[in-house]
Amino acid sequence: MSKIHTFHDETLDFAMRDYPVQLSFEDDEWIARYPDLPGCIGPGPTQIHAMRALVMASLDLVEMMVEMGEPIPAPSNGPLVVAMKVY
Repeated sequence: MSKIHTFHDETLDFAMRDYPVQLSFEDDEWIARYPDLPGCIGPGPTQIHAMRALVMASLDLVEMMVEMGEPIPAPSNGPLVVAMKVY
Protein backbone atom coordinates (compact mmCIF):
# COMPACT_ATOMS: atom_id res chain seq x y z
CA MET A 1 0.00 0.00 0.00
CA SER A 2 1.40 3.40 -0.98
CA LYS A 3 1.69 6.14 1.59
CA ILE A 4 0.06 9.38 0.46
CA HIS A 5 1.98 12.49 1.45
CA THR A 6 -0.10 15.44 2.52
CA PHE A 7 1.15 19.02 2.57
CA HIS A 8 0.15 22.04 4.62
CA ASP A 9 -1.96 24.65 2.79
CA GLU A 10 0.98 27.08 2.87
CA THR A 11 3.14 24.58 1.00
CA LEU A 12 0.48 24.10 -1.65
CA ASP A 13 0.20 27.89 -1.96
CA PHE A 14 3.97 28.04 -2.54
CA ALA A 15 3.70 25.40 -5.27
CA MET A 16 1.16 27.50 -7.17
CA ARG A 17 3.34 30.64 -7.34
CA ASP A 18 5.74 31.55 -10.14
CA TYR A 19 9.23 31.68 -8.62
CA PRO A 20 12.19 32.58 -10.85
CA VAL A 21 14.53 29.67 -11.57
CA GLN A 22 18.22 29.76 -12.44
CA LEU A 23 19.62 26.85 -14.44
CA SER A 24 23.35 26.45 -14.86
CA PHE A 25 25.62 23.74 -16.19
CA GLU A 26 28.43 23.20 -13.67
CA ASP A 27 30.90 20.36 -13.24
CA ASP A 28 29.18 18.17 -15.86
CA GLU A 29 25.65 18.47 -14.45
CA TRP A 30 22.72 20.85 -14.53
CA ILE A 31 21.88 22.75 -11.34
CA ALA A 32 18.47 24.37 -10.83
CA ARG A 33 18.03 27.01 -8.12
CA TYR A 34 15.28 29.19 -6.72
CA PRO A 35 17.13 32.44 -5.90
CA ASP A 36 14.32 33.29 -3.46
CA LEU A 37 15.04 30.12 -1.44
CA PRO A 38 18.78 30.26 -0.68
CA GLY A 39 20.42 26.86 -0.55
CA CYS A 40 17.55 25.09 -2.31
CA ILE A 41 19.04 23.39 -5.37
CA GLY A 42 18.27 20.51 -7.67
CA PRO A 43 21.07 18.74 -9.53
CA GLY A 44 20.57 16.47 -12.54
CA PRO A 45 22.07 15.17 -15.77
CA THR A 46 19.55 17.21 -17.81
CA GLN A 47 17.63 20.44 -17.30
CA ILE A 48 14.41 18.48 -16.77
CA HIS A 49 15.98 16.22 -14.12
CA ALA A 50 17.42 19.26 -12.35
CA MET A 51 14.01 20.99 -12.37
CA ARG A 52 12.32 17.88 -10.97
CA ALA A 53 14.91 17.63 -8.20
CA LEU A 54 14.46 21.35 -7.43
CA VAL A 55 10.68 21.02 -7.14
CA MET A 56 10.98 18.05 -4.76
CA ALA A 57 13.65 19.78 -2.66
CA SER A 58 11.66 23.02 -2.51
CA LEU A 59 8.48 21.28 -1.36
CA ASP A 60 10.41 19.54 1.42
CA LEU A 61 12.10 22.81 2.42
CA VAL A 62 8.88 24.83 2.43
CA GLU A 63 7.05 22.13 4.36
CA MET A 64 9.81 22.25 6.99
CA MET A 65 9.62 26.07 7.09
CA VAL A 66 5.85 25.90 7.65
CA GLU A 67 6.26 23.38 10.45
CA MET A 68 8.88 25.61 12.11
CA GLY A 69 6.71 28.72 11.75
CA GLU A 70 9.15 30.47 9.42
CA PRO A 71 7.82 32.80 6.71
CA ILE A 72 7.94 31.63 3.11
CA PRO A 73 9.67 34.23 0.91
CA ALA A 74 7.50 35.82 -1.76
CA PRO A 75 8.62 35.36 -5.36
CA SER A 76 10.80 38.13 -6.69
CA ASN A 77 10.18 39.89 -9.98
CA GLY A 78 12.26 38.93 -12.95
CA PRO A 79 12.53 36.39 -15.73
CA LEU A 80 11.00 33.05 -14.76
CA VAL A 81 13.86 30.93 -16.13
CA VAL A 82 17.47 31.91 -16.73
CA ALA A 83 19.77 29.23 -18.16
CA MET A 84 23.53 29.51 -18.48
CA LYS A 85 26.62 27.39 -18.88
CA VAL A 86 29.53 27.98 -16.54
CA TYR A 87 32.93 27.25 -18.06
